[in-house]
Amino acid sequence: MVETNDKYSMLDFRLTGKNIKIDFSKHLTKKEKQLFRYLKIQKYNHISIDKFIEIFGFIDIDEIIKFLNNLKSKSIIFSSDEKHYYIYLSIIQSFYINNNIVYLVFSDEISSAFKKGSFFENLGLNKILYLEEKFSYRLYQYICSNKDKKIYITIDELRDILEISNSYKRFYDLEKNFLTPIFEDIKKNTDEEFHYEKVKQGEYKGAKILGINIYKEGIDNYVEKQNPYIPLDNFMEKLKKYITNFSEIYSLLSKNLATHGEEYVKNKIDYVLENFSANIEEHLKETFDETDNKTPYLVINKKFKNLFELHSEILSFIHKHNLAKISTYMFPVKLYSLKDKQSLTLQDKNFTVKINYNKNSTSRVEFFINK
Repeated sequence: MVETNDKYSMLDFRLTGKNIKIDFSKHLTKKEKQLFRYLKIQKYNHISIDKFIEIFGFIDIDEIIKFLNNLKSKSIIFSSDEKHYYIYLSIIQSFYINNNIVYLVFSDEISSAFKKGSFFENLGLNKILYLEEKFSYRLYQYICSNKDKKIYITIDELRDILEISNSYKRFYDLEKNFLTPIFEDIKKNTDEEFHYEKVKQGEYKGAKILGINIYKEGIDNYVEKQNPYIPLDNFMEKLKKYITNFSEIYSLLSKNLATHGEEYVKNKIDYVLENFSANIEEHLKETFDETDNKTPYLVINKKFKNLFELHSEILSFIHKHNLAKISTYMFPVKLYSLKDKQSLTLQDKNFTVKINYNKNSTSRVEFFINK
């Protein structure tokens, strides 16, 4: 029997320093990357059919469905030989089309990559998904995984990274078709700026080019940005005079930071410190808990004529409590597939709603406002 080692969980920040490789089950197309940049990825997204056709040049809805099905079949692969680490993530969780609107739901892991300080943001997934050139993400990863200010890459290593084998014999062609567009792509679509210079066998004009030196701009700031522990250390510094069980609170914050990002954790901590003067440690644990053990803000027991009426009740709650920034279009994704006697929990950063639906009798809807 193979022994398991739980030292490194899927979202353990210690893995960010273990040379995690990011790849795709199938290469993303330029139109797919263009869609990501247009949407500015979050969990729930929507775009009209007309806008889809205008931006991407599709002829009709059938082409859009084919495009989305192809995208849904693609996954992102995270792996590390050093730790035998392997994650296979779907990019698109689901999509549906209703009333001339395309609704797209990204997987939790993908959407979390766009929350500052989260595990997948620290791996650079948010930037990799926006890069336009086919192999920009490969070279970008190679550079980011190396902590040195100057990185030397041989021509053979470069060919391996770019998967071009023995083609493009002349460096001029390799530079024109790969290096120049890739470095421009990285500069345009990330907040990093790298440059390179050729390394020759000699100083004479026709000297053989052996490789390139890549230089990172602002190396001190770069290293600081790459350190996932800085936000954690800052949070612990803020809380140190209120807590005694440092290890437990550190683990609690680390888990939530990896999953939800820096802003989420900061808001939770600020809420506790602003509203409680004693037992801070216990209030932190309660605040970071799921809503299962909390008292609902509002409970509605009502017989709904149909799911549309239920949907309207939820939207009314959103507007009444000034939750204008919430992704209101998230609800139809799951709500309209709800069957009799089924339960459903819909959650966004601002609130959670739990539904126990009964088609022919009273349903129960519980609302929780997330602090």
